Amino acid sequence: MPKRRMGTIPSHVRLTQATSDRIDAYQHQHQIPSFSAAVETLVRIGLDQSPGEILAPIIASTVKQELGRGMERLIKLQIYTAIEAGIGQRLTGAVVRDIGRIKKDEPERADRIRQLATKETRMRIARGSIGEVIADLYQEFAPDDDGDHQG
Repeated sequence: MPKRRMGTIPSHVRLTQATSDRIDAYQHQHQIPSFSAAVETLVRIGLDQSPGEILAPIIASTVKQELGRGMERLIKLQIYTAIEAGIGQRLTGAVVRDIGRIKKDEPERADRIRQLATKETRMRIARGSIGEVIADLYQEFAPDDDGDHQG
């Protein structure tokens, strides 16, 4: 069940089908996110309230709906990012391990490489804002005057 907007009370009203259809049409025409907000807007218009008071339910309903969508999208992006990071970490670990086996390195070397990579990543992020870190990464891998990559 959707959560009610703060400061609202439930009110049970019976409408004719024709009135309900007209409210639906008004809601669609003005792109009002909820039926309740459309009803409240129409009631406020009928009560000769100021435009600010009339628009309040539309604005509140729209903001609530858009915040919900935005949060859902952000959560999905975070989950996808975590999954991709986990895949990358596992693939990188396997590559380091297999190269170490080919080179006949001691097994502890792969662990030390992972620990150093983790430490360097944390230090990079802690160094400054995310924008500075990204700019630094691009600087590191940008070609120099000769066309060679710096990193």
